[in-house]
This record gives sequence, structure tokens and C-alpha cells, in this order.
Amino acid sequence: MAPKNQPRTGLSCCPEHRSLLVWLLLLVNLLLVPGASAGGLGLPAQQTGLGFGNLPSFTGLRCNFIDRDVLWVTGVNLQVGFPQKNENEFAEYRGLALSLIAQDGGLFQGIALSGLVTGGGQIDGIAIAGLGIGADDVRGLAIGGLGVGGEDMTGVFLGGLGVGGEDMTGVFLG
Repeated sequence: MAPKNQPRTGLSCCPEHRSLLVWLLLLVNLLLVPGASAGGLGLPAQQTGLGFGNLPSFTGLRCNFIDRDVLWVTGVNLQVGFPQKNENEFAEYRGLALSLIAQDGGLFQGIALSGLVTGGGQIDGIAIAGLGIGADDVRGLAIGGLGVGGEDMTGVFLGGLGVGGEDMTGVFLG
């Protein structure tokens, strides 16, 4: 223990913050360490609550670096990285899906926000992406910085350079 008048340093200066530091180190380990993508940690349970890592089925707030082989997420999904092609094509996201770079899935129901690209099989709701949005079926509101594209599109679509699709119904600006 440090003398009374001498400042404490290191972890001894803030004993009340030690548990926070342990949790932050665990989170960094789950999100960034190779091999950690095979699973994750759910609190209080593996499929509900607060989730860190690549949990394939989850309800609650789920945080992951790169989504791979996700079955479903209901609630809020936060993703940082860029999914590999065809590694997440059957994933179903219901609620709010946020990605810093890009996201891909079989179904987005609710709100999908992405820094660059959102793509998938079906989008129902609101989708906004910095560069573009592409999906087989899009219903709702879609805004892409460069463009929005799909096969069957119904709703309001805004694309910086263009909007295109096979079967289109609604309002299209681009």
C-alpha cells in the first residue's frame, strides 16, 4: 500500500475500475483474437441479453467484429467489419442492424444502417448506406449514397447516381 501522502499508480489507484478493465479486456479478446469468431459470450445466457462475439442465434444487444454464419438476431446487431461473400447469406436480422463498414444477410426486417454497403436477399423496412444498397427484394425506404438496386422493389428509393431494378413500384429518385 502506498504511503498516505504519496499518489498511487497503476491499477491500485482505481480499485473500483478493475472489474471494468477486466470486462473490456475480455471484449477486446472476443472481438479481435483469431479463432474467437467461432463463438462468443452472451450475458446472462448464450442466446439472450448482451452478446459479444459471433453468436449465431441471439436476442438482445449483440456486438461483433465480423458476422459469420449467423442464423438470426432479434434486437440490435452491431458489426464493425466486412463479411466474406456467402458466409452470412442466410442470416435473419430483425430490429436494428448497424455496421461500420458493410453488412450482408438473407433478411433485414426493421432498420439497416451501414457506413458503406448493405446487401442481401430481402430488406423490409428502412435501409441507409453510405455507398449503396443491393438486394433481391426491397420493400420500404432505401437510401444509398451512390445507388440502390434490386429485383423486386416497392417503396421509396433514393440513390445519389441512380436507382435500378427489375420490377419497381413506388417513388424512385437517382
